[in-house]
Formats: sequence, structure tokens, C-alpha cells
Amino acid sequence: MFEDNFESGLGKWTGSSGGPTSGLIVQDPLATSRGNVLTFTSFSYTGDIFTASEISSVGYVAIHVSFDYLGMYGGSGGFVGVATGNPFVAGGWIAGVDQSAANGAGFTGIGISNDGYWHNYDIDITSMINWNSLNDFYLIAEDWGDSGRSHGAYFDNIKVTGSVPEPSALSLLALGLGGLAILRRRRRS
Repeated sequence: MFEDNFESGLGKWTGSSGGPTSGLIVQDPLATSRGNVLTFTSFSYTGDIFTASEISSVGYVAIHVSFDYLGMYGGSGGFVGVATGNPFVAGGWIAGVDQSAANGAGFTGIGISNDGYWHNYDIDITSMINWNSLNDFYLIAEDWGDSGRSHGAYFDNIKVTGSVPEPSALSLLALGLGGLAILRRRRRS
């Protein structure tokens, strides 16, 4: 559905309303082998960086967002969310340093750590997508905070994946419905 490890720049991303973003590609500040990562040069409150194209949820039975996150300062940090438009129209935050703010309609977001270490997060957003009847959405990210420091939030390996129904499950459903139709027909005669 969507994947970016930031080794090729920000070509898959745009700013609010297609404008500029404070997103910046830098080397991993912990000097691990991960290479380039995303950080921000300023703070935002309604999404700083949006996927350049909408992500379609049509045909998927489960949708997950996964990402690696490094938070460097206690008072500032990153947020990840989904939006129905660019600029942000509706949707909600699915993860953030302030868990109480990382909640969308029909979804309780998770808190992410600002402890100076890389962490991987994998979040099932199916309930949020279904609750809001989202067929298409943008993934958004930002560095939000009150510490006055930029470069406090780093992201890498952002992915949106979806599961489709197994063909065998669909076959069993069709077989069961066919059996019910035959039983109903027999009872009528």
C-alpha cells in the first residue's frame, strides 16, 4: 500500500495543501546502520508532512501502520496519524508522545517513547478506518512539542500494509451460502 525508508528523499511526501514541509532527511543521529531518517526543522500541530497520494483501503480486511521512531527530548516528540484530506480535514492521531492527544474517532492511539532509543511500532488501524468510513486517506506525521527544540522526532521505515480476504475463506463462505440456498429450496417444496 505504502512504504518509505527515506533513502531516496521526500518524493513520496508533501506539505499541507501541497506546500512546503519542514521535513528533512538526515543521517541517523545514533549512527546505527539505518542510514537516512526523517526529522523536522520546526513544529506543527495539524500535520507537517502528508503522503503525496491518498492510500486506498478498499478491498482490505485489516490495515496496519508500522514505523520506527526515535524521540530525543522529553517535551517534544512525534505524532503519526491519518487524514481524510490535505490539509487535515478529519481523521486522527494513531500514535504520539502524548497518548491522550493520540486518539481519533473510533480509535485509541498509542503512546510512543521519547527515551533516546529506536523503537518499532505496528498499529492496527482497521477500527479507525471502518469507524470513519474511510476509503482513501493520507498518512501524516509531525514533530509536536513545547520544548522549543527541533530535531527531537525521527522516523524511519514507515509502512502501511493491508490484508485481503483469503481465497479459501471466500470459497467456504460461498459454499455455506450455497448450502443454505439449497436447504431453503428443499423446505419450500
